[in-house]
Amino acid sequence: MFAKLPLIDYQPLKIIDIAQVYCTLTHPHFSNQIITDIDQEINIIANKSQITCQQSIPKHEEELKIIAVVKQLLTNLPKYSYPKLSLKFKRIISLPGKSDQAIAYFQTDLLTDSISTDLIGGKLNLTYNLNSCPLYFSLQSALIRQQDHRLLPALAFEGEFAYGNKDPREILQIINNWSEDWLTFKEIINQGFLG
Repeated sequence: MFAKLPLIDYQPLKIIDIAQVYCTLTHPHFSNQIITDIDQEINIIANKSQITCQQSIPKHEEELKIIAVVKQLLTNLPKYSYPKLSLKFKRIISLPGKSDQAIAYFQTDLLTDSISTDLIGGKLNLTYNLNSCPLYFSLQSALIRQQDHRLLPALAFEGEFAYGNKDPREILQIINNWSEDWLTFKEIINQGFLG
């Protein structure tokens, strides 16, 4: 088990949550990359190999529009097949304090003293074998640029639920149950790293 991040030392926390849905197209119809903003909340990026929909996760789940957008895309583009699906989540947690606070977490809580000397950055990649699919999980030290251009140290957590080849009905079912993956992702962060 990994060492826990002592939250008391880092209050208040700024948390940024992002959800992404990747549907991989098999039809090479899109020749150029297309980027669209919907209501300045959802980004859709399409190229010849995939469609990516991205939205920051709102405080209230009912405000999450990305699921309806993906369903609409799948319904309106039925001639394309989407054999691969992955749901990606990102959570960025700021660590108010010195700019090296995220590196200090890697040095003191994740690594032994003998290998943490002169560490200037850190990234940890893990793979979980879940019942539904593999989860590719990463933790990385990061800096968040504030509006006043100051840099705030942070930990960036990313998780990709790689469902692989699925038929359209299965894809819609997975997308409808996105919140289960989101809860699993948050649970790994909260219990494994922040607890």
